[in-house]
Amino acid sequence: MISRVLATFVLLSIPLSSLGIRFDPSDAPVGPDSRVPASDTYVFVHGVAQAAWAWYRIETMFQESGFNTMAIDLTGHGKDKTKADSVTTLSFYAKPLTDYLASSKKKVILVAHGLGGAPASYAMEAYPEKIAKAVFLSAVMPLSGESSLDLLKDKFPALKENCYVVNYNNPANPHPTSVMMNMTNSRYFYYNRSPVQDVTLAEHLLEETPWAVFYDDMKLTDANYGSIHRYFIRTGEDRVIPWDLQQSIIDHNPPQKFFTLKNGDHSAFFSETPWLFKLLKEISYIQD
Repeated sequence: MISRVLATFVLLSIPLSSLGIRFDPSDAPVGPDSRVPASDTYVFVHGVAQAAWAWYRIETMFQESGFNTMAIDLTGHGKDKTKADSVTTLSFYAKPLTDYLASSKKKVILVAHGLGGAPASYAMEAYPEKIAKAVFLSAVMPLSGESSLDLLKDKFPALKENCYVVNYNNPANPHPTSVMMNMTNSRYFYYNRSPVQDVTLAEHLLEETPWAVFYDDMKLTDANYGSIHRYFIRTGEDRVIPWDLQQSIIDHNPPQKFFTLKNGDHSAFFSETPWLFKLLKEISYIQD
């Protein structure tokens, strides 16, 4: 516990410049900006085994550009100390996100990573009036009645073998209860292009994710979920959700537009921070 707290403190205390990220002052507004963003608030949703801390670089850059940010700890992650094995529904897993949206006084831009696309989609259906746009960063985008497993399809056996450790911690239930990142392979699959400083600290913070994010499906309607413009960002060096699977997700549930971070690994918030920041900011100005 002490090591996790210390790792979090160190992670959030590292200047971006010391990690090779130099904030370009030209990215910050100078006087009135003639362009109007869809929202001045970004809400970030993490993927498997991670938490709000994963977005610290991107959050810092947005805050220095005058935007508001909120990175969510989903149920069982980060500051939320619910046991992952006890989370059996997607609605419970997404509750920190839906609670935030319920209390928000204005629309936000929602950004989801990886399996975080499932709780983000659930939130889009529940609170469409609170979301100006949704961005999926190498993330699942299910259709109504689908689960994340439905989208991963034939790729899941390889993911299970290489990327995940699946836990069965309920003797009365033969099904999985939670998933943990395979620490032996994390640097090769999750962080293959990420700065070593970020990876070393991240490995102290990774934790179990409820199985519900994989298997629980949801009802999505055109009136709610479908009313929100979606954007997809592909990552060209992703070894978790590889290029062909990302394209399959796009083809299956086409977004308004899609973009590419050619050199991004699965954790593009570490590996392609400046480019991801600029792309997310530009998406806020798209008029469509």
